[in-house]
Amino acid sequence: MGTVLRPPPKSAYLLTAGLLTAALVLVQPGTALAEWPVFRGDSTGSAPPTAASEGTGHLRIKWVVPIPGTGHSTPVFSDGILYVTTARKSAGTSWLLDGGLWLYAAAASGMMLLFLRTVILSDAFHPGAVFWQGLVFLVLLLLATFGFHLLGCQRDSIRRWVYSDVVTVVSLLCAQLLVDRNRRKVRDLNYDVATDDMVSPDLTIFSDDISEPNIQEMAWQKRPDEIGWFVKDSNIVTLTYNPRQGVAAWTEIATDGNYVSVCVIPGVDEDEVWVAVERDCNDYIMIEKFHKQNWIDDVWFVDSGLEYSGDPAATLTGLGHLEGKSVQVYSDANGYIGDFTVSSGSITLDSTETQAVVGLGYTATIKTMPIEVAGPLGPSVGMTKNLRQITLCLYESEGGRYGYDTMYDIKYPSYTTDFFTGLARHGMDTGYQMEVYVIIDQNEPLPLGVTGIAINKYELSTDF
Repeated sequence: MGTVLRPPPKSAYLLTAGLLTAALVLVQPGTALAEWPVFRGDSTGSAPPTAASEGTGHLRIKWVVPIPGTGHSTPVFSDGILYVTTARKSAGTSWLLDGGLWLYAAAASGMMLLFLRTVILSDAFHPGAVFWQGLVFLVLLLLATFGFHLLGCQRDSIRRWVYSDVVTVVSLLCAQLLVDRNRRKVRDLNYDVATDDMVSPDLTIFSDDISEPNIQEMAWQKRPDEIGWFVKDSNIVTLTYNPRQGVAAWTEIATDGNYVSVCVIPGVDEDEVWVAVERDCNDYIMIEKFHKQNWIDDVWFVDSGLEYSGDPAATLTGLGHLEGKSVQVYSDANGYIGDFTVSSGSITLDSTETQAVVGLGYTATIKTMPIEVAGPLGPSVGMTKNLRQITLCLYESEGGRYGYDTMYDIKYPSYTTDFFTGLARHGMDTGYQMEVYVIIDQNEPLPLGVTGIAINKYELSTDF
């Protein structure tokens, strides 16, 4: 179905959270949007130059119109009119299926009447004719019964899909991923050879609260890794999924604001992940892109960030979208510089920089399952334990903390001049606990890659 979007007649503009399509009609007040005749704009695949506001790193909503249907395509803008296509679901079944059922019913009934008329009511009784007519009737009856069953199964299957209210379906190499009708479960639909049937295991079974209260949108990133992005409530949860390697890992992403929409645009080396975010420091929806995962030599570990590059400067401007917020600053030359509060759209550093990344800070946290170790009589379940030493397997890391109740700074070898990759052994004292965890976090705009955790020393006690 095609939909033509026109500006609403009222002068009061509405901000509707959750319509990522609305973000594609964001323009500066008083400017006209250039022609957008094909997918992703002009022939270069870039946005029109009038779409971005100057020096602020954000876009403003000019007007919003609700879009009917369950999905939408990339908009096309031409001659002052914005065109999109949407799809509407139908609760009915195919007329061919219903008609086929009636056809089989009529055929079976007709053959029954013909058999009764020919055999029972005939004046001349011929045993041979009775045998062949009975055989023909039996074959037709079996075909009719099979047809009823086949079409009935197909109709039930179609009705199940029609009424399932699936958010979206993603095709992977060996599976189909979907969100079921209650928007709480993510399932992997695939064929099972052992049962000769389709199965759909629940991928949220190990973390059934990860999708609460419900999933609102879904997008899938294929490069560099298979990652599903799901908008729920105000946060995003991701699913790193590689069934052939036995990987199905959930992560929750929170920000200073509310995520309202997500989409993925295919890229050459990496797919681009774009989100629409409501932040309480402004009255419009921000359109932001997650930084690439292959970040080596391009450090960017802040939210809603901007980068400065130019002549040495201590005052960085253009931060009006983060007015009043505490931001973190990182530069390639001096590393993590510190935290500053945005005032009048700018911050003043203690030193001059030719390059800097500025944005909202966040804390990334890893919390293990309860640690169990080998005891003198077997597993340590039910025994109090105290972890005394661990080894962290790190990749391209700097900063970070580890611990349990008490957090300790991660120490790196003195010879490290760049991000560290290798093993780092650390002492700790968790105190005697029946259930003890290892917690690792990073609250600075620095990389911290943890590929493994080993327990080297521990103490056990049977006292409670």
